[in-house]
Amino acid sequence: MCSSPWKHAWGQGDIVVEIFLSYCGEDNDAYLVTDFFGDLCNEIRHTTTLAADDIGYQYMGMRVATEWRKELTDALGSCKVFLAMISPRYFANDFCGKEWWVFAERQRMHIESTPCSESPQFIIPVMWEKCRLEGAAAIPKVASDIWAHDPALGRVYAERGLRQMVQLKKKYHVDYPEFVIALGRRVTELIEASRLPRYEVSENIDSLVNAFLAPNTDRRAPEPTAPYDSDPEPSGPRHVTLTVAASTRKEIGTVRKDTSCYGDQADDWAPYKPDAPDPVVGYAIDVAREMNLLPYPRPFDDEVLELLDTAEAENQLAIIILDPWTTKMESRRKALRDYDRTLSVNVGVVVPRSVADDESRVNAELLHAEVVTLLNRHTKFQMPTFRHSLETVASFKDGVRQVLVELSRLVFSEFTPARGLTGYAFVQRPYLDGPGAE
Repeated sequence: MCSSPWKHAWGQGDIVVEIFLSYCGEDNDAYLVTDFFGDLCNEIRHTTTLAADDIGYQYMGMRVATEWRKELTDALGSCKVFLAMISPRYFANDFCGKEWWVFAERQRMHIESTPCSESPQFIIPVMWEKCRLEGAAAIPKVASDIWAHDPALGRVYAERGLRQMVQLKKKYHVDYPEFVIALGRRVTELIEASRLPRYEVSENIDSLVNAFLAPNTDRRAPEPTAPYDSDPEPSGPRHVTLTVAASTRKEIGTVRKDTSCYGDQADDWAPYKPDAPDPVVGYAIDVAREMNLLPYPRPFDDEVLELLDTAEAENQLAIIILDPWTTKMESRRKALRDYDRTLSVNVGVVVPRSVADDESRVNAELLHAEVVTLLNRHTKFQMPTFRHSLETVASFKDGVRQVLVELSRLVFSEFTPARGLTGYAFVQRPYLDGPGAE
């Protein structure tokens, strides 16, 4: 069996990929975008000598709890082709506009430094959903200059857009493969023709320009050698810290028998296997990006010791993703009980529980009772920032979305930074003991 067709660059050095997939997370319902991109990369793999892991990059393929900004900007700075899944949501997404702008600047600088009078266009817009050419929601000029219609891609694509073709693969069992083959051929031609130099992209994503909003299309990117803060401190309610209160496979084996949903690191926890095999924090990242928030996955290590204090002091948002099985571990019980006393307006808790996990299903009542005992105040006062018994990926993502909406409302509208709920005890944030804790 071949490896996954997109690049999983998990902190193993700089990323070098052929294709960067740019898309709005909200368009990836039922992972249709991911499904298509896998088909496209497999087609390219069959017709080239490229290694499967080096063909494409998409942010859902990155390992969680790592330096996601560096991974993403490395991919943007090294890719040869920029594949944009355009839709009304895509053009309304600030992050997508920044991705487009970075690649367009790479292409512009290459053209200006190349004596050749003509250069191929390495941005390929793919019409995920049909877009208007005029009106308030019209395609931005920077994108309308590179239109997505090509007779070789077929009539169905031109009339309906790609989403319907992916969603109805059986109906379009001829048109869809032909589309993938034709697009794969075009992408391969551009990969082979591309001579774009590597561009060191600033990890300070907030400082980048949204190409879809910039009134002056001649705005320039910082020079590649310009200094920048490679690790800016996140601050403000647009920044969301996500941390997983789970355990490693070895540790969790002391309290339960089935450890198949766990990995070598606590953030590898994937409770929705086998239907959704990815680590659960990845789905939370997806939701945050859909909401135009900036997610910062953090592992339970020394940097997380001040997680909750920082969220309150810097007016940030934070979510703890809690594995109910860890409530049976003494190293977690006291810390979670102390956390419950704070009732912070900046921090929420979500508790996944998969019905596909037989052991969890059998022990559901016991585990829920443990969670209620340790987080008594959150359950007693029915805190809207506490969501539990999330049995599917869909319910988990909805829970994360609801918590983020409520946290944002509280931080923006009702409370000042570092202020708590009147009448409740506030104590120093607890140390959530985890792997590597001293």
